[in-house]
Amino acid sequence: DWAQQKCNEFAELSFVVPSNNGWQIHDTARNYLFNGWLKSEHLSDFASANSRLVEFLDDCIQNSTGYTFDFAQRARMFHLIGMDQKAGIEDFVRLFQEARHQFNLSECESLIKLVHEYDPILEQSPARILKYHEGKLAYDQRNWNKAEQALREIIEDQGASGELQIKVLNRLGMVHEARREWPAAIDIYQKALQTMGSNGEHIDLKARVFHNLGIAKRESNELTEAEDLLNESVRLHEAVGSYRSAATAYNSLGNLYRQLNDSKNAIKAYENALACVEKGDDKFRTSQLSNNLGLMYGDMTDWDNSEKYFQESLEIKKKAGDTLGQANTLNNLVRVYQSLDLGDKAIESAQEAIKLFNTVHDEFSMAKAKRNLAKLYHSMGKDKQAREAFADAITTFDQLKEIDLSNETRAEQHALDEKIGIPWWAWTAIGVFGLLIILIIIVLILAEL
Repeated sequence: DWAQQKCNEFAELSFVVPSNNGWQIHDTARNYLFNGWLKSEHLSDFASANSRLVEFLDDCIQNSTGYTFDFAQRARMFHLIGMDQKAGIEDFVRLFQEARHQFNLSECESLIKLVHEYDPILEQSPARILKYHEGKLAYDQRNWNKAEQALREIIEDQGASGELQIKVLNRLGMVHEARREWPAAIDIYQKALQTMGSNGEHIDLKARVFHNLGIAKRESNELTEAEDLLNESVRLHEAVGSYRSAATAYNSLGNLYRQLNDSKNAIKAYENALACVEKGDDKFRTSQLSNNLGLMYGDMTDWDNSEKYFQESLEIKKKAGDTLGQANTLNNLVRVYQSLDLGDKAIESAQEAIKLFNTVHDEFSMAKAKRNLAKLYHSMGKDKQAREAFADAITTFDQLKEIDLSNETRAEQHALDEKIGIPWWAWTAIGVFGLLIILIIIVLILAEL
């Protein structure tokens, strides 16, 4: 009765508005009141109030009543920070990783925003962890500059723990890798390994760095060293029972063997990756492996199986909301449809891939897809569309300073123009005109005779 009376009184206030769960305070008033709680003289009472709220939300989560499960988990994390920052940040990391693994980046953004409400009292260690996850989110959103800025701020912070520094260096290397800055990525990964040293700590993290360094070496055409690094990554991941990460390393190793035209070892690596995936429910990595098996069967010109695995991969990626993954698989399907003489489906798949690459701001992949679309148009006799697609690809390659690819594409465009010549109907008209001239000459000669 007392609680109901208080709710009725609050409901009369101008800054209280109805919500799905009863009533809430308008943001402006809420921010003013919340900041008042964060003053030093109120922190003890604030922690006590949050403790009661955490207990209440624990009951909601167990009984799934009154609040949705996701909302209750998010609210519990928020109030747990108010009760105990260390425990609250650990819960934030757990929820962030779960949302990120499901590609729910909007949820990741919401979680970060909630933690930032504690900025006035957030201790240095939780603040660094929050900054690191902001960098990870910026990386996932392909905002490379924002990601690099957040990560370098932590590197320059002398108080960051050794483990966090290694994680930050690894992620910074991935930023350079995403920009295709291979020498810079290799330098950063090697710095991370030097920071770890030769002790037995951080084995799982060391395995991840070995994996990423192997990818950078592979892209730098240092293939023997890349193979050694990826095999070491697999070994370390399996040693600590990290089968999800081992599957990723096996997958990358399979891609390397594919690049070396070693089908036998590529298939073996992909099968090992599937075996690791089967030890846990990881649909995302299953989709990656299905995509790569589609590529392998394509290399073997088994187009039916290639399409089958690509479609399996595409379906999983759609359900997971993996836009970039869908774009890559659609782009791979172009080759299959072209080989099956399904030109219209090939064009449709290429156009959808380009659209999705643009959505996630992957300009490099988008330019490559446009170049392939131009070749596809030309193979179908649609040279006007081919020239337009070549021109678009060249513009993007120039902007990205991919000089070699730009020059190669420009040469293909020039070759196309040289082959265009005079259309068939023009040659027909010239032939008919020539015959008329010959007839006229014959008639004139006969008339003189």
